[in-house]
Amino acid sequence: MLKKLFKILLSQFKLQDQFIILLIFSTIIPVSIVGLYGIYSSSNTLSEVAKEKMEAESTKEANKINTFLNGVSDDVLLLSKTPPIQGIIRAKENNGTDGQTNLSYNAWVGQLQILFTAMMERKPHYMQLRYIDEKGKEIVRVDSDGGNIKIISPAELQNKGDRPYFIETIKLTPGSIYVSPVDLKQENGQIETPFKPVIRYATPIVDSSGQKRGIVIANVFAKKFIDAFKEVSKQAEEENAY
Repeated sequence: MLKKLFKILLSQFKLQDQFIILLIFSTIIPVSIVGLYGIYSSSNTLSEVAKEKMEAESTKEANKINTFLNGVSDDVLLLSKTPPIQGIIRAKENNGTDGQTNLSYNAWVGQLQILFTAMMERKPHYMQLRYIDEKGKEIVRVDSDGGNIKIISPAELQNKGDRPYFIETIKLTPGSIYVSPVDLKQENGQIETPFKPVIRYATPIVDSSGQKRGIVIANVFAKKFIDAFKEVSKQAEEENAY
């Protein structure tokens, strides 16, 4: 039917005009088809570009989190190998004086407090840095609320020997890292309010003879990670929607 109508239409025009009409139709129809395909193809391409961009952003955020967490592990291992800790251990074993350096126990404690404070000033994501001895007693502890840093006095130090993070970390081999689940910070057996979600990174300490002499532990503000994980999860959900 369409073919017949087309012939009738052409018969109404001169031969020259017929060629022009045929030329127009032969151009318009393929171009239209190509145009429609182009729109479909462009739509798919834009969708793929958007998906790839979101995947790249998710990967970027995930890499940031991994880099950050690896940095915490590195910091804890670094702190565990600093001279003040071994100095404290030696001084405790030698009536309060380090036989290698003649520095007192209190002098080494003061140096470790300075070291912890400097670390927290540079890296405000740390809520707490501690050296806890093999009996679970806090020897050096520095706290931060995210702005103010406080060295905890000897009278305020606590025994943490019954806490899971101490029990699990003291079992580890030197150089290993314990990472806690996210939980809420506690003091004197009570959960602090307002709630402070925390992640703990810890490593065991050994003396020169290889004997376990406690742990170094870092409490990290967890809210930053929770927010970051939420963002990555949101981006992943948006990717899956495509």
